[in-house]
Amino acid sequence: TRGGPALAAAPAEMMMAAAPAPEMAYDLAQAESSGPSVTYKINAPRAIPSDGQPHQVHIARLQFDAALDYFCAPKAAEQAFVRAKFKNASEYLMLPGEVSLYHAQEFVGARATETIAPNQDVELFLGAEPRLRVTRKETQREVNKTGLMGNTAGAALAYRIVIENPSLDVARVTVLDQIPVSQHPDIKVKLRDATPRPAEQNEQGELTWHVEIKKGDKAQIDFGVTVEYPKEIRVAGL
Repeated sequence: TRGGPALAAAPAEMMMAAAPAPEMAYDLAQAESSGPSVTYKINAPRAIPSDGQPHQVHIARLQFDAALDYFCAPKAAEQAFVRAKFKNASEYLMLPGEVSLYHAQEFVGARATETIAPNQDVELFLGAEPRLRVTRKETQREVNKTGLMGNTAGAALAYRIVIENPSLDVARVTVLDQIPVSQHPDIKVKLRDATPRPAEQNEQGELTWHVEIKKGDKAQIDFGVTVEYPKEIRVAGL
């Protein structure tokens, strides 16, 4: 779902710092596409040792403007993560491989990436943000309640998410959570009492909120779920 550089196995090295890019060590290679393949023509010759070992060749150094915000999915982890979003505004098709990630000159880890096409939007996570505190608690659980007609049962569940910002000037956070999804036509799942209402809800039961939290403030999200089903059906996963 919906879970943060230098490319070690890709044809370009991506930099997302705000400082000016350093001078080019080489001229940019020319990218030519022919069907499903891409050829990179390097303008200057490179010396590659004939030792039978793989060697990397610098093709280009690119710099993109990245928008930084925060993301959390407290059902999976009670942490907020720094997220960088940018567009590959170059002509280069970046091959899949391992990416080394840096945030404010600090190495935050490496991850594998898939192919990045020209003009494609890219999302990378640059590690946890310890200056945001995230908690998710269950505030209601009533299971196997008998319905009004006597032949149905149900469950009522509720949750509270709290995100505190004690020190950042402003934190713009995307919050992702999820409600159960029925795989049976007689099991009905409904979202109830969501405050605030989610900005998005999809068929996989994923709920998305966008909150802005000023320094010293907090955001609170409350939502509940009702599940109704015939009494003879055993429901798992609540």
